[in-house]
Amino acid sequence: MRPRVLTLDIETSPHLAYTYDLYDARITPDKIVTPSRILCWAGKWLGESKVHFFSEYHNDPGEMIQAAWSFLNEADVLITYNGVRFDVPHLMRSFIEEGMPPPSPWIDLDLYLINRRRYKWASNRLGYITEQLELPT
Repeated sequence: MRPRVLTLDIETSPHLAYTYDLYDARITPDKIVTPSRILCWAGKWLGESKVHFFSEYHNDPGEMIQAAWSFLNEADVLITYNGVRFDVPHLMRSFIEEGMPPPSPWIDLDLYLINRRRYKWASNRLGYITEQLELPT
């Protein structure tokens, strides 16, 4: 039996906050008006051509988060770019907010961490590395 390998990326909104300073602002949690949230996510199973896309615009926010949970719950391996430090923590917070338990465990394959550890690019941004390797975008 082959492992289920999922590639996934999320996009989030910024925190909206009140601040008195524009330069070197120290924003405390009591100044947050609206915290960041997941706006959309896309995922694709390795070996399949269909890209699955969910967003606040196209779906109910709870439905969007439930779908992400279902995909992650099926995944044996998760491929992301900076997903360990960004995408997964945002998703896990959203699952808690929706009253869901954590999905089944998976193995993280974070290409950002691999690039930082193995290669010395001028920039570790995905767009920069894609350009340097002349990969299609």
